[in-house]
Amino acid sequence: MTICRIPGCDRDDLVGNGQCEKHYRRTRRTGHHGPAGPTLTRVWFDATPLIQAIEDTGGISAALPPDQAGRESLRRAYLRAKASGEVTAAAIDRLCIATGLAPSELYGRTWWEAA
Repeated sequence: MTICRIPGCDRDDLVGNGQCEKHYRRTRRTGHHGPAGPTLTRVWFDATPLIQAIEDTGGISAALPPDQAGRESLRRAYLRAKASGEVTAAAIDRLCIATGLAPSELYGRTWWEAA
């Protein structure tokens, strides 16, 4: 079995130039296989206000317009938040935009204002 040629990577999903898909795409995008840049820390919020607001509109199926782009991805984000009780700021933003809810009304602030 052949593995990625990048030191420390043991992935075997080779795509091109002896690199796994992750390193191949990074090299194409940035010109180097090294670190993609600083890792952003996710900010987690309590999902209860968001879940309650979506449930009040009749659930996720009723809240999302039928022709909503990325409808399945949004539904999965909602179900993850409901199962874990936590939601990322980015997921709050995406779900609020899609459903017409206002993050500032649910959380008392906009998503980019860290907790």
